[in-house]
Amino acid sequence: RERRSRVDLHLHTTASDGAYTPSELVREAKACGLGCIAITDHDSTNGIDEALAEGERQGVHVIPGIEMSTDIPRAEVHVLGYYLDYKDEEFQRVLQQLRDGRRDRAEKIIAKLAEMGMPLNWDRVLEVAGKGSVGRPHIAQVMVEMGYVASNIEAFASYIGRNAPAYVERYKLTPVEAVSLIRKPKGLP
Repeated sequence: RERRSRVDLHLHTTASDGAYTPSELVREAKACGLGCIAITDHDSTNGIDEALAEGERQGVHVIPGIEMSTDIPRAEVHVLGYYLDYKDEEFQRVLQQLRDGRRDRAEKIIAKLAEMGMPLNWDRVLEVAGKGSVGRPHIAQVMVEMGYVASNIEAFASYIGRNAPAYVERYKLTPVEAVSLIRKPKGLP
């Protein structure tokens, strides 16, 4: 008999690159038998209020969290933070800077792809991103829609992944900076 985990501490919503709205994610978690989840969107806490409210309705404990992409030489490290005061103004200011960096990066990637003969519609990329932070998964999805690649995996491997021709670095924190940022609003990195 298959056993299901009762806890998942790394979930994304449409506030970043997840497929479900915060409410849908909580309902899906309950349907899968989870009693506790953490919402850890990339550089965004925009889905937490909705997830907390739906968690109360569904009887699912929702932990406010975050996932921060950080850089080390030749690699990237994702730092998760839990139980933070996600409404802290200074914390939100830094998150906005990181989201602005994602948007700037996406625009530069799209410009590179256009130079390579693969123009993308910026409005369509924003539509795919919805209310979430614009990221490479959204660009990959539009590349698939346009027929430039057969899959998101191909988009990353051939064009927008690290060391690929349309890859663009973006501003990232170091792991130490991310840990410090998460601890300031009383979070647990």
